[in-house]
Amino acid sequence: MSDLGQISIIKGELRYKGSNDVDFRLQIPLVNTIKEYDETDKNLTLNLQQLFDTERNECTIFRPTCKFSWLFSNSYSGLTIGNTTSTPYKPFNNQLYYTDVLTYKQLQLTAGNGVSNQISWAGYPQYNEFSLIRNDLNVNGYTKLGGDRPHLHASDNLAPYYNWYIHLSYAYSSTTAQTMQCVMSNGSTYNWNCSDGIPYYLTRGFLNGKPIIQFDCPMNHNLNVGDYVKLSNTCNGVTYFQVYSLGNGLSNSKKFIFNVYDVGYNCTILENSGMGTFKRVIGEEVQGVSKYYVRKHKILTNFTDAVITKSGFEKNGLRVVKKFESKQLTPNLVSRVSVKEDSQSYNISFLNDIDINGLLDNLKRPITELYFTVINRGYFGWFNKPIGNTNTALKKGWEFNLGPQLNGWWDRSNVNSNTQIQTLSYASSVPEYSNKIFYYNSDLNIGDEIDGDFCEWNDLEQNEIVISEHYHKITFNPDVFNIGTTTTNPLGYYYKPHNKMVIKVFSNYVEESDGQIINDLPNYAFYKKSTQEYIWRDIYTYGFIDNEDRGVDYPYLNNSHYPHNNFQFRIIPEGTNIATGSTSNIIITDNCE
Repeated sequence: MSDLGQISIIKGELRYKGSNDVDFRLQIPLVNTIKEYDETDKNLTLNLQQLFDTERNECTIFRPTCKFSWLFSNSYSGLTIGNTTSTPYKPFNNQLYYTDVLTYKQLQLTAGNGVSNQISWAGYPQYNEFSLIRNDLNVNGYTKLGGDRPHLHASDNLAPYYNWYIHLSYAYSSTTAQTMQCVMSNGSTYNWNCSDGIPYYLTRGFLNGKPIIQFDCPMNHNLNVGDYVKLSNTCNGVTYFQVYSLGNGLSNSKKFIFNVYDVGYNCTILENSGMGTFKRVIGEEVQGVSKYYVRKHKILTNFTDAVITKSGFEKNGLRVVKKFESKQLTPNLVSRVSVKEDSQSYNISFLNDIDINGLLDNLKRPITELYFTVINRGYFGWFNKPIGNTNTALKKGWEFNLGPQLNGWWDRSNVNSNTQIQTLSYASSVPEYSNKIFYYNSDLNIGDEIDGDFCEWNDLEQNEIVISEHYHKITFNPDVFNIGTTTTNPLGYYYKPHNKMVIKVFSNYVEESDGQIINDLPNYAFYKKSTQEYIWRDIYTYGFIDNEDRGVDYPYLNNSHYPHNNFQFRIIPEGTNIATGSTSNIIITDNCE
């Protein structure tokens, strides 16, 4: 008997939209499948392109690499003294990018030789405290034993790991229990749970002569005209409201404002200045109500697995700010070149390949994205003093928590913005400063979890949408570097930890089937009750690019995929710049820092 009963042939057009049909030719034996070999049977011609595609799409091994363009604006100057002492920490005091040097030199001369080294000079921490690879590991009195005891004995092998950790991660789970906070357009603060949806501030008025109820959101609402919204409260029994129009006529307002036609609604929740939350709805189906959550990432590599090198001869588009510090105008009488800002780019690869076989994302689908997750370490101790009685210093938030104004979400008293990353510490190696404690963030291990983006998922669309990206905030340790803020919400820097690399792509078309005529129905398919059909999005094969330019075509060689991305890693100064001391200037975070 023939084995043809075990062969299934699927037309290309039934796999996913845009897939091409392929001609097949089968030789059907008339008697049996056993015969003696002829010489011609041993010399069959293989289709190398088909063999390559088959091996490529069956391969689950990845060797991801990327380039980071390090974008940084050094915005906060200060003094190397603590809140409770006027004596500077000498190793830090001798390494600043100095400001107003003549004033502090005069103070030093006036103080005399006996106490001249107790004068704290003002300045900025140098670029090496923020760079991905330090190049100051041979500085006497700071990283090397010289005339003075060093702050610490640094190692060249650890130069890429002193300031930052880099891991690979993927979004494997989610939480609906995250409490969030935002500032509304009227300046008021609003708290909600992430599963409640998107917050809004409501006003009633007219648009083009027609009465409307306007909903102003602090983040992208992801709505289209004709969609429905389900408010957190009902209005005289009405739960669903249809979107009449978007925006208020101003530039870029359509992403944040939607309007409902006012047919004479008369209820408390739709009064002027009302606030609440809504969920996006496709149609008025119960299954069409979107879900909102915060993704959780799982770590795939240890930080020592990352191989970090400088990009040869390449600088990013920002300026290099440096100057020569004359020995007559430094506190320790040593001349040097100080660097305030630089424009370096870095290449990242990993010692071990990543096998994604069996890995599922937060929606229980095969993973299609890997993330280069960057965590501030700050081993030299300029940052990361623990919050209160906790053992954590790093703060977390989302893009809607950033802005030109200070945001209470980042306040050290707000436990909802604390990360789970623990701090470690060490004491100064300089004898006269044995009471100085320096803190740094601990690394993550394979299998550890970390928070991610605020997202929306709609079962009927089968598409995950990022509503707001995840951010961290670092602040200076006021015991060793004082920038003049004594509030419980000190100024600091933001950065985005998760940088996405797409390794597979879901189709732009939602497939539908009753489950009877489709071979290998995906186990992540969703059952749509209204039509009694399964719906899902197929995963494109490698090398397939659709008419919307969706797809991936990374190099494939020696049973491994070689994806590569270019990222801009921005270290963003918080809303207020106190570098001038008494004057506070607003910094516009316009993606060009």
